[in-house]
Amino acid sequence: MLNFARKSKSPIEFTAITFFIFYLIGFILIPMVSQYGLWKRGPFFVYQQDRFADLIKVALSYRHILGDIGSAPQFLLWPERFRAFFTNNPFLGISALSTGALTNLHLAPGGQVISLLAAIMIYVGVSPAEVLCIYFFAYLALCFKFVTTLNKLGATKSSKFIAATLLMASWPAVFAMDRGNFSSLFVSVLIALFVLYVQLIGKQKNALFVSLLFFSLAITIRPNIAIFFLFLLVASPPQSYLGLTFKTVFASLVVGTTVYLSAHFLYPDYQIHSFLSAYSNYRQIYEIGSAGDLYNNSIYFPFKFIGKAHLATYVSLLIFLVSGFLIWAYKSRLTVSLYLLCLMAMLCTPVFADYHMLIFAVPIVFTLVMFPTWKGFDHIDLICLVSSIYLVAPKNYYDIPSSTLSSFINPTLGTLAIIYLLLSWILKVKCRREVIG
Repeated sequence: MLNFARKSKSPIEFTAITFFIFYLIGFILIPMVSQYGLWKRGPFFVYQQDRFADLIKVALSYRHILGDIGSAPQFLLWPERFRAFFTNNPFLGISALSTGALTNLHLAPGGQVISLLAAIMIYVGVSPAEVLCIYFFAYLALCFKFVTTLNKLGATKSSKFIAATLLMASWPAVFAMDRGNFSSLFVSVLIALFVLYVQLIGKQKNALFVSLLFFSLAITIRPNIAIFFLFLLVASPPQSYLGLTFKTVFASLVVGTTVYLSAHFLYPDYQIHSFLSAYSNYRQIYEIGSAGDLYNNSIYFPFKFIGKAHLATYVSLLIFLVSGFLIWAYKSRLTVSLYLLCLMAMLCTPVFADYHMLIFAVPIVFTLVMFPTWKGFDHIDLICLVSSIYLVAPKNYYDIPSSTLSSFINPTLGTLAIIYLLLSWILKVKCRREVIG
């Protein structure tokens, strides 16, 4: 397989070709064939009534900010979808916590602030459509920061172009924009910036401070991303582990506390106990229930589908432990560690929708930056690169009850990749012992 890949001039050219083939299949060939009724293709995007809902619908649920905005003249100028978000909003307030209903208190502090700021903008007269544009340009600015800073790692123009394409036009990015899930977009690019600045530690002043700032902001939005702290360790000498751990914990506490207090100031009902209660409701509805099944890529979904949900936690724990061991085993290969961290986030999070898959752009980009040519590139790097490209490609090939075929393909592919990396490491160790013996 590696020899076949090397027929391309470079890993960058191979990535572009592979990317094109996977997207041709997912976006064009499968939909064309499904038009003839051979099978029922799964939905690509969210249903019309939920378009932009993850930002605007949540923002319009903060009645303590918006008041009776429905009677304001500008309300009638909004598109029907946004008016319906306000008049028929499913995100209830603190009074509904005891009923087990979904509320607007389940978001982590960073996600809460993102939604609250959107609500404030709408209250002062910014239309929901304009709010979406503001958040899009904020995301665009972060992407621009990332792509231009890649120069400091010696990135080629081609690798920077692919980085920009992945962040702006890949399937998870487009899906997130369609859904209005800017939290997932921000988290992915913040982690990309964190990884970038970790590699600049010792080369650029304040690189550690900047990397920890990006990391801390990311985990205030998506706490499960905290596992990427392991990348900081594998990219650093062992003697610095204790100091880095202390600095990371300190930075996370400072940033996390600041963001939490900001959320509480903007929304007094948002407190630790109300968040935990709201998350319990969310878990019953989305993780244990079926509301989070559509577009879910976690290892939890296949087990739920076959009625063995109770086994998912044990399998997830096993994947987490094996992946953690492999990150240590491959610690000298940063791109492999990045790929494994993304797999851990995807497989071990109970609900991991397609828009979160943008995180796999990170190992793709840094593989191309570190390997501008085939020199030093082996079968392990190829497996990680090809599977990452496929994971960010659309795979809603077939519609199944409560989800699509991609909800089986992605966790299966991720699990097989971990097994392959484990077997490769075992074989390598065995060969090394035989040589020594």
